[in-house]
Amino acid sequence: VLCGAGKYQTGQGMVNESACLVCGAGKYQSALGTVNESGCVLCGAGKYQAGVGMVNESDCVLCGAGKYQTGQGMVNESACLVCGAGKYQSALGTVNESGCVLCGAGKYQAGVGMVNESDCVLCGAGK
Repeated sequence: VLCGAGKYQTGQGMVNESACLVCGAGKYQSALGTVNESGCVLCGAGKYQAGVGMVNESDCVLCGAGKYQTGQGMVNESACLVCGAGKYQSALGTVNESGCVLCGAGKYQAGVGMVNESDCVLCGAGK
């Protein structure tokens, strides 16, 4: 019997499915009968996944608005980095810091992780 999706098995002569190992957090695997852990696919940049034994890429969660994430195989939301001050970002699953948009000329924004252009505030008169 083949190990199910989200699992793999490196040994021979196993007698039951409990011998199948689950793919770890930050990974998924949809094929049957995978023979080693390298068959478990890392969640891509801009995503994370905390569970084990996941079977679909859709099990990987997109980083939220105001955040980005450049690595692969991240296991929790804290791997998603916030856009810095003076920037905002409204999309989900942004894969690099360049996805954080600068506030326009004549505007500023002191917070981090802002999600809308409206978070940018107009500079005062004469400034």
